[in-house]
Amino acid sequence: TVIKELDSSSPEYQRCKVRLVELFPELGNGAYFYTQMNNQVMAVKFAQSYVDLSLLYAVGDQDLANRENYAELSWFAAMSTYYQKEYETAIQYFQAYLSTTDSDMKRRESAFQGLVFSYYLLKNYDSAKYIASRALETFPNNWNIASAAVNACVDSKDDTMLSKFVIA
Repeated sequence: TVIKELDSSSPEYQRCKVRLVELFPELGNGAYFYTQMNNQVMAVKFAQSYVDLSLLYAVGDQDLANRENYAELSWFAAMSTYYQKEYETAIQYFQAYLSTTDSDMKRRESAFQGLVFSYYLLKNYDSAKYIASRALETFPNNWNIASAAVNACVDSKDDTMLSKFVIA
């Protein structure tokens, strides 16, 4: 909140930015600590804060998304938030995860599926169809994603796109 209120050319802004970047790995450590302590609520809060900080415009030049454990923590934040039925928030975490170069294809498939279902459950059918079509290029045998795409087409009365999903 503070950094969003400051003028980006001010010394206070620069000091705040430095402190946030220094804090970044500690948020990840906190998520792991609370996971080991079996405190899921706090582990999720720290993982979410970790990803939230990386998404701040002010630290965009710090390449935080390419740090060690970023993919794992963004995926954890996404899935945890999704299971809490906070779909709008889960979308940003799924997108953060999918922007990484993590090569775990099973996890990527789950992230795409969660993203498609989040959009669908929010009745954002156009986004659900778009993400589903992109996901099915890589995961053509994922019937959950295909089913969500078909349902989004039916619910939005999009016969043209429906035929593409049914024929594919």
